[in-house]
Amino acid sequence: LPAGAVLPRVDVDERAVVRCHRVLAETADQMGRLGRPVFLENPFPVVIFYTTVLAATDGTVSFYDDIYGHDEALAGALAAGYPYPP
Repeated sequence: LPAGAVLPRVDVDERAVVRCHRVLAETADQMGRLGRPVFLENPFPVVIFYTTVLAATDGTVSFYDDIYGHDEALAGALAAGYPYPP
């Protein structure tokens, strides 16, 4: 993003997120036990999102361990300046 860019606010239905997590966990569990893909009657798009910092709607900020080591690569890319690599 260019310097000064402002991202739009995204409101999230936290109940929907919990339901989605439950379905994904159950499906992943089935896939692991079956050793093959599980096809859903009602497929839905899935976005895999990895982050080490989350800000809740109440303003609480939570930090998590960077188990994949992506923060160091991100810091390097940001330090190099714009334009950022894809």
